[in-house]
Amino acid sequence: MRAMTAGLLMGAALCSSGCLGGVLLGAAAGAGIILVAAEDTVEMEAVTSYADAEKACKAAIHDHGGFLETDSTTHSAGKQTIEIESTVEQTTIKVKIAPTTKEGRLKISVQGRKTADLLPDTKTAERVLTTVRDKLNIEPAGP
Repeated sequence: MRAMTAGLLMGAALCSSGCLGGVLLGAAAGAGIILVAAEDTVEMEAVTSYADAEKACKAAIHDHGGFLETDSTTHSAGKQTIEIESTVEQTTIKVKIAPTTKEGRLKISVQGRKTADLLPDTKTAERVLTTVRDKLNIEPAGP
């Protein structure tokens, strides 16, 4: 009973301090789980190749009626990062594919901003990332 009470008090303290998001993010960072990383960004981790991730991201953007504006690949310290920018339904979508600290996993982040980049649009970003997950044939992980 004490452990449960301590856990509830710790959870309440984290909620009030605004730190709970980081704890949940760390606890639920399994493959296929889509998490809100910022007010305008959703992300997930996937065990996939850069080529497959890039192909799935571009196809998802196309499926949502978007068009590709920029596409770049950078290499830094031996690590590759792919960035894709597009517009989907009047929302600027920025996709970033980057390595994680876990071998063989990539982090795919999708940022959504609308109205001249003034307002966050996580709904469109999440729809695009859900389509990416489906194209990669990744089952959403359970709680």
